Amino acid sequence: MFRIVARRAYSASRMVRAAETAAVEGDLIVNFSTPHEPIVSKKVVDMITLPGESGVYAITKGHAPTISQLQPGVVSITNVGGDVENYFIPGGYALTHENNTTDITTPEAYALTDLDENAIKTALANAQKALSTEAEGSEGKQVAQIEVDTLSAMGRALGMTGV
Repeated sequence: MFRIVARRAYSASRMVRAAETAAVEGDLIVNFSTPHEPIVSKKVVDMITLPGESGVYAITKGHAPTISQLQPGVVSITNVGGDVENYFIPGGYALTHENNTTDITTPEAYALTDLDENAIKTALANAQKALSTEAEGSEGKQVAQIEVDTLSAMGRALGMTGV
């Protein structure tokens, strides 16, 4: 009886090691989407940098499986060959699986090249004004705070000073 259990345990450990080796040797795949459209689907990349709730972190081939809540910030996708795509997100979730696939979901995503610095400045000023005039604890105050936080993160993503 002991031999059967030991043999099965040994076989199982060999299968786990083989799966881990295959995952490390496989390509890094990214799926990045919003509810209304896919941004990137099943794309082979070199690295993904994400604005995690605990700080910015990078995913490369062989990364440990991870689930992360994302905060407002920049998702950077480094393509094979070195080209980098940068997107601003207001938050979301990222799941990195054992098979070197990372799924990123967010309510919205904007290419940094599509963001307008002047529009951000104007919207941030309006949000800051609303934040200072709304009643403490009101829904309007909460919405204004979210707008200030998100617009400030957008400004920092573009390298704006004073945001």
